[in-house]
Amino acid sequence: MSGPTNHSSAIQQLTQQLRRYERTLQPTADGNRVLSTGIAALDGLLPDGGISRGMLLEWLSEKTGGGAGTLAFTVAAQLMRADGACVVIDPTASFYPPAIGKLGDHLQRIIVVHPANGGDALWALEQSLRCRGVAVVVCRLGQAFERQLHNHAYRRLQLAAETGGAIGLLLRPARYRVHPTWADVRLLVEPLPTANSSTGRQLQVELIHCRGRNCGGIVKLEIDDETGDVRLASELAAATNPARRAAGA
Repeated sequence: MSGPTNHSSAIQQLTQQLRRYERTLQPTADGNRVLSTGIAALDGLLPDGGISRGMLLEWLSEKTGGGAGTLAFTVAAQLMRADGACVVIDPTASFYPPAIGKLGDHLQRIIVVHPANGGDALWALEQSLRCRGVAVVVCRLGQAFERQLHNHAYRRLQLAAETGGAIGLLLRPARYRVHPTWADVRLLVEPLPTANSSTGRQLQVELIHCRGRNCGGIVKLEIDDETGDVRLASELAAATNPARRAAGA
């Protein structure tokens, strides 16, 4: 959905799209089954070994381009493999499907929303999470959005996700790590120096919050820029080293 200039028209268009997906696309009935992120090392970091429907996950990073968005879209592509739509809330109009890896394989089931302000973005996010035809929602919480995201509003997002069963992947600046949250999981993503021989970008992902339980842990990942695969950094280095492959390492 491109950014229409008329506010009421934008709301009407998104509402019609969500209703259509709710009628025609129902995510597979997984109950409380844990779903894989598609990244084995990340599954191992998460408290239940993956993601359950109706969850909210925050991806925190110091700046745009630090790797959090790439990981979120990689996970979104995995969650769409069964059924359901993906809604991308894109306040900055920076979403470009061919550049977000494997999510581009599902273009016919992606709705892109360009909200005019933080209030519109919050409304679109809540309605998308509530829709039973939506599998996953990706949203970058910019400054205008953050002003709208007070405690009561965040609680409504959590209830919307639990009602509809969609999984919310929320991208936020790292400074919000000290703020309270209604998200089920909060991950801090930081870029790491990459060796000259590496074929991709290396990231450190730290589990810093799990709602209702103690948690913690760090995993180092590498994104292969040629294939879009995400693995443990050591695994990717071994897979791309001919000498280690020949030795069976």
